[in-house]
Amino acid sequence: MLTAKEIDEQLSILQETGRKISECFSSFGSRMDFKPSPEKWSARQVLHHLTDSEIVLAYRLRTLLSENQPKLKAFNQNNWSATLAPEQEELPLMKSCFEANRNLTIRLLKKIPASLWEKKGVHEEAGEMRTYDLVVRNTSHCLRHLEQLQKLTEASQAVKL
Repeated sequence: MLTAKEIDEQLSILQETGRKISECFSSFGSRMDFKPSPEKWSARQVLHHLTDSEIVLAYRLRTLLSENQPKLKAFNQNNWSATLAPEQEELPLMKSCFEANRNLTIRLLKKIPASLWEKKGVHEEAGEMRTYDLVVRNTSHCLRHLEQLQKLTEASQAVKL
């Protein structure tokens, strides 16, 4: 059984990573589309991916919480990025979408009973996952991309645009 401390820790990480990601929408300025190499993502692509991921998390959580042993579908981030044209998205709209989904997710997770943090579904790539595991997977994912965004900041500042 999960402790209140474990749950609160994940909620805190969700809030903190959400705040940091939101700040990134305005921190790149004219360097938003800088790519350190052709095969790497720009900050805009990373932020678009994080917005997509937030929408997917919101759907997966609602599915997991409301259905019995649901199947949680994976998605191909590279196909989404190649097909959904993140370079054409308006940053204020992406930021609003990310923030709204993150805030609704946090509200949802704060109001569910601790027992629902143990509820299980089956992710098509990761296998059996509890609500808690899905949140941990998301927070870890966000932390990795925040590190990627920091490296993009450093790389873009080292190049004269």
